[in-house]
Amino acid sequence: MGTIEDDLERIKAEIRKKLKETQGEIEKISGSGASKERTKDGTPAGATGIMDNTTQCAYACPACLRACCLTQGHYASHQCSEGHTWL
Repeated sequence: MGTIEDDLERIKAEIRKKLKETQGEIEKISGSGASKERTKDGTPAGATGIMDNTTQCAYACPACLRACCLTQGHYASHQCSEGHTWL
């Protein structure tokens, strides 16, 4: 059986892996991996009008660490792309 330090390092490694996967998925969805060019207002080039007046909710799912896929200020429970919901 491992020590607490071993368990902590294993958990940290799992979190880093999940965060890297999530970052990759976000880049695929947002298209930021395809183009690094930006317009004057800072939006990705070619993305004008996409998600006008909406901001992603900042909370992360406690089960899978994916971001809430709803917009900021939503009135329902949080929800991730894996189908988990939480308060």
